[in-house]
Amino acid sequence: MVFAVDLQQRMLDGLKRRAEKYHVESRILCHKASQDRIGVGDKVDFVLAFWMVHEVHDRESFIAQIWELLGPGGKLMIAEPYFHVSKQDFLRTFRILDQTGFTMIDEPRIGFSRTILAERE
Repeated sequence: MVFAVDLQQRMLDGLKRRAEKYHVESRILCHKASQDRIGVGDKVDFVLAFWMVHEVHDRESFIAQIWELLGPGGKLMIAEPYFHVSKQDFLRTFRILDQTGFTMIDEPRIGFSRTILAERE
């Protein structure tokens, strides 16, 4: 099961249309987040934050919410566009992850991205 979370309803609507096209809509639950709360109550095993963390106003709160969503051993992958997010800004996110208690386990290669894979112990 996949939770798709976004602030914009139109993004979720587009995802729903694509999911229906490929007959996977029963596997995806769309959820509209608020500006300051992710709002998913279930525990998850994996979170992918793709090209969006740099847009979050309160990264500390966002990452703390992800910590709460993940169960022990849960993983978080953050990918940020390197042409938009400086190495210094990405390192700031790295420090927040570390301060929250995440353990860095890899830096997977994703095109045009600065990427980190972290784990909640």
